[in-house]
Amino acid sequence: MRIDVDIDTSGPFFDGRAVRALHDFVDEAPYEIAREGLGIYLSIYRPQVRQPTPYYEYLIEPEKLAEYGVAHLWDGGECVYGPWLEGTGSRNSPATRFPGYGSMKKTTPELQAVAGTIAERLFADRYERRMN
Repeated sequence: MRIDVDIDTSGPFFDGRAVRALHDFVDEAPYEIAREGLGIYLSIYRPQVRQPTPYYEYLIEPEKLAEYGVAHLWDGGECVYGPWLEGTGSRNSPATRFPGYGSMKKTTPELQAVAGTIAERLFADRYERRMN
């Protein structure tokens, strides 16, 4: 007995659209996670600051790096007192009494805890349809 089977080899998986969508997702996901990290950072940083000025807050932004699939959240290197605020500067404790806020350090575990959920939501919203 012989059974003939026809297989349709058209669609995103076979013509490369699924691979392109996956590459786009891997490139965009870290940036979206860093964007969400900005909100987490500000929610940690703002309550700690005694004399808030918006200058430093406005410098913090997510940035895609030249390396594929990598992004980070930083102050752009524009603010000379950024390391002091974070607590990594040479003028922090023990040189002075100010230990720094450590807001980026505190943001990291919170962002890592939600990064998978952010990536899953991004994939479902923007990339899943492109791959089917």
